Amino acid sequence: MNASSTHRGFTLVEAMVTIAILGILASIALPAFNDFISSRRVVGIAEALQTDLAYARSEAVQRNAQVSIAFGTDCYVVYVTAGTTASCTSVSPAANEIKRVAMTSSEGIGLTSSVATVTFSPERGDTDLGGNTATMEVKKGAQAVNVLLSRTGRSRICKPSGSSVGGFPDC
Repeated sequence: MNASSTHRGFTLVEAMVTIAILGILASIALPAFNDFISSRRVVGIAEALQTDLAYARSEAVQRNAQVSIAFGTDCYVVYVTAGTTASCTSVSPAANEIKRVAMTSSEGIGLTSSVATVTFSPERGDTDLGGNTATMEVKKGAQAVNVLLSRTGRSRICKPSGSSVGGFPDC
């Protein structure tokens, strides 16, 4: 071998130092990434709820019939109101059910509502809330967002004070 030849590649020590540094960086980033994933799940459920509120409103106008949303513990059901009794576990008669949504307990995300039921009128798509605003909160720990529904049937998403979710105005 020629003494002037150059060697290419990494030594074992260099490779081990690089792997150790990557491991340290990954252990620092992983908790933040888990919080990000959890926050996105909360936001996703809130946005789906907002979409379902708009859907129920449009169904009331399209069907020319009252359409309601009944809220339960971590669930809600959209149904045609006339002659119907509804909860998250059953709608009677079943033909009046439009959509049912339930959060899985394994995700640890909860849904609470300030009202048990919201009904949309077929004439203008407004609600039976009178002068009040209904608040539905989607929450997992410190990550929370509220879906606010006005008397006119319009909804918006905001974050309550103390929430770690970004991208929404304060309530």
